[in-house]
Parts: sequence; C-alpha cells; structure tokens
Amino acid sequence: MKKGCVFFLGVALGSAIGWIAGVLSAPRSGQETMSALSSKAIELSNIMGFNGSQPEPVADSEITVPAEAVAEDAAAEESTPTASEEA
Repeated sequence: MKKGCVFFLGVALGSAIGWIAGVLSAPRSGQETMSALSSKAIELSNIMGFNGSQPEPVADSEITVPAEAVAEDAAAEESTPTASEEA
C-alpha cells in the first residue's frame, strides 16, 4: 500500500476506536450530555451578554470607510499590473 493510503486508513481506524471508547466510557447518556452542554452554553451566553437574538443587519448606507483607506486601495490597484499588462 502507498504511504498516504496507510496514513488515512490509520486515521480512520483510530477515529473509530476513539469513538467506540468514548461511547462505552461516557458517564451519562447522550440526551443527558446534550442537556448539560446546552445549559452550559446558555450560561456562557448570559455571562458574555448575549440574549440569543440575531444582530440587526446594517444597511450599506450606514457603513462608512475612511477616505485614507479608499485612497490606499486605489493606489494599490494602480500599482498592481494586470494579466494583460504582464504579457
């Protein structure tokens, strides 16, 4: 077998063995684990100040770009040769 094939076979086999070992040694059922993770995620979001709602979209007209950044971008585009100029 080629080295790359053996490597990926080893990764797949190791992943399968790890998954089986994790399932067999888990102290709680899947539903209990998901419930605990969910409650921890909610607790963390409350600590971070998120209220679970999606952020409001910003209209393009509300976005401002400093004039210096626009000038720098324009200068960079002028100094970069295009494919037709290189040929």
